[in-house]
Amino acid sequence: LQGLLLAGVQVAETHRSATRVATDVATDVATYVATRVATRVATRDATDVATYVATDVATYVATDDATRDATRDATDVATDVATYVATYDWLRLLAVDFVGAANVDLAMGCCRSVWRIYQGGNMWSGFPAYAEATRDVLGLVGFDWSTYQAWEDAAKCGGFRFVHEKFCIVSDFPTRLMVNDLGQPHCTDGPSHEWRDGFRIYHLNGVRFDEALYWRVVGGMPMQDILRIEDVDQRTQAMRFADVDEFVRHADGVSLDKRIKTAADGSLVHYNLIRFPAGEIFSEDAYYCIFDCPSTGKRHMEGVEVSSTVAEAMAWAEEITPAQWEARVPLVHET
Repeated sequence: LQGLLLAGVQVAETHRSATRVATDVATDVATYVATRVATRVATRDATDVATYVATDVATYVATDDATRDATRDATDVATDVATYVATYDWLRLLAVDFVGAANVDLAMGCCRSVWRIYQGGNMWSGFPAYAEATRDVLGLVGFDWSTYQAWEDAAKCGGFRFVHEKFCIVSDFPTRLMVNDLGQPHCTDGPSHEWRDGFRIYHLNGVRFDEALYWRVVGGMPMQDILRIEDVDQRTQAMRFADVDEFVRHADGVSLDKRIKTAADGSLVHYNLIRFPAGEIFSEDAYYCIFDCPSTGKRHMEGVEVSSTVAEAMAWAEEITPAQWEARVPLVHET
């Protein structure tokens, strides 16, 4: 946080107009939140406060992620810093409201440690599956399984939760949950997760995106914008939606071999083996095969082993011999 604030101050010194705008926004936010705090004091109990804090912090994070421009120029940095400071001040005001000024630092420390009571419920199924397999499949004895029952029930019957000795915040199951063939959260036309209150999470093949970037990616981003995405996993997923020919040109791809097959319905299926040299995108020479999907007609690009022919590349991907792949007929053996 200190480094972020210092960076914001340095940027602000050279972008005073941006700082003034950001400060005005921060002041408006702080005033708005302070008003909300004042109107809620009389009626909130401990559970309401916890829910209120968790919801507003989640909303702040989602809003911050959704509105941050990919170029991350000086104005965005200054605005983000000012907004964060305003939000932090709001949370501190709320803490003073409930624990008093003398205890506010302790309360803020507790807020920073809230992850310790955060649990994933049905979304974190790995441990329950492991634990219950040792009981139900391996027959593990010597352990009082009744002490585990509450955790098991919570994992089966609810989602994310904050569990405290005096209160518990529990999330219901999502109304929408989309995954790919590997069970990873994935959806190309909307959120992978959605809850009844409208909260949404976006994923592509297990990689999370903020809403704004997600819609830009699935809508087809220009290659120069894709290459500016800092997260390497997000950048990889974005390339799947890019124009294939544009990507090949941009990455200086060289065609090594081409092949055309005739599908069972008489349509032609094209295959093209491409080598991309090490450089801006790839740290070493990379090989990809570009081919038509026989059933949808869409073009796909998949990474393959070092190969000199299409048959070698496709055979490696399907774990067969090149001769076996040559004998396969699209829409009969390949879909």
